[in-house]
Amino acid sequence: MRVLSHILGRSNDRRLTPEDNFILSWCQLALGTNYDPVPEVPSTSEWERIYVQARSHGVAPLLYRTLIADGVLADQQIVERFKTSYYQAFAQALFFHEEVKKISASLKPTKTPVMLLKGAYLAHSVYPDPGCRPMSDLDLLVPRDGLDVVEQTLVDLGYTRAFHSRAHNLAHDCVLPYTLRRDKRKKIEIHWDLAPPIGRTDNIKLSEIWQQAIVDRIAGYEALVMRPEDQLIFACAHLASDKHCFDRLIWFCDICAIVAKREISWSYVVARSGEFNARVAVYFALAFARELLRLDIPAHVLRELKPSTLRTMLFSATMGSRPVLDGVPNYRRSMSRYLIPDNLEQSAKMLERKLIPMREFVQADRFLTNCYRRVLSVSGTLIRGLRNIFQIVRNRQACDR
Repeated sequence: MRVLSHILGRSNDRRLTPEDNFILSWCQLALGTNYDPVPEVPSTSEWERIYVQARSHGVAPLLYRTLIADGVLADQQIVERFKTSYYQAFAQALFFHEEVKKISASLKPTKTPVMLLKGAYLAHSVYPDPGCRPMSDLDLLVPRDGLDVVEQTLVDLGYTRAFHSRAHNLAHDCVLPYTLRRDKRKKIEIHWDLAPPIGRTDNIKLSEIWQQAIVDRIAGYEALVMRPEDQLIFACAHLASDKHCFDRLIWFCDICAIVAKREISWSYVVARSGEFNARVAVYFALAFARELLRLDIPAHVLRELKPSTLRTMLFSATMGSRPVLDGVPNYRRSMSRYLIPDNLEQSAKMLERKLIPMREFVQADRFLTNCYRRVLSVSGTLIRGLRNIFQIVRNRQACDR
């Protein structure tokens, strides 16, 4: 496999194992990004490792559909394990599809719009069938002023709160999770924003997202979704977010499936990524998708999105050239998160959030000594001062231009 020459200009961190090559080759075939001959059929012992790795990356259902269609799976025990993953994902997708229809029908009299996010839309629209894209929950985007109505609707449909403090989530997060009373494994996350207000790595303008949303027909149901370019940018930002940081192959498959199944205006993606302060996230997500899954990305797009040489060098030093396969330690993933924001002010804000507990926690925690409180206070002041300096420099640079 070629190196990420447009990022590193050096050899990869480690050679791909036969299991890596097998999984990547069949994912490429399933997504239509590559039709080269695939590796030889593995032995029984290799199949076990392939299944474990594929399941951990969320691509076991996608592999099952493709492998069965080509008659590659032979060992009955392995077939059953892949088959179980596939049908579990299929059943989950159908269940959430019916739940979306119920929620939308209940909200129709109130004229509260609901937008499908992530797997809830992708599973039915860009993958071969809903069973190919596993989902752990249903993600819905609603207007901030419609939260009360949506929450009451979920309660009426048999859901219960899965959070401790609504005020805390509203102030410090972007989601309110609910679980089904009769089955706690069924979870719905209600979003009113696409990233938390503290430490967010983007500047997404929700009003523009709503204005440019489109209606798409999914399995006989008309759903409101983001336009394809915004879906792609959000998928890249989600993959590079503080929570995931390039950790699963399924997120890269989402990107490839969107590009393969939708007409993408790349000039819009480049411009919009800049407006959303997500150029770095989009660049690395697309570059890695190109390397791992042979996604066809116009060369000029990566050139226009490419961050500074220093940032790419620091990122490659912490994450390697294939972070999803190279077994990057958690501490290195944590370090790389501060390289994703487009500007240093956002990085300082994320660092402040990570190192300094929220003020209300420090004040309320009776186990903290006065000395530790002072240390936290001084550290917080220093980091906030550093962030303010970055803001002043940016404002001066803007004035000079």
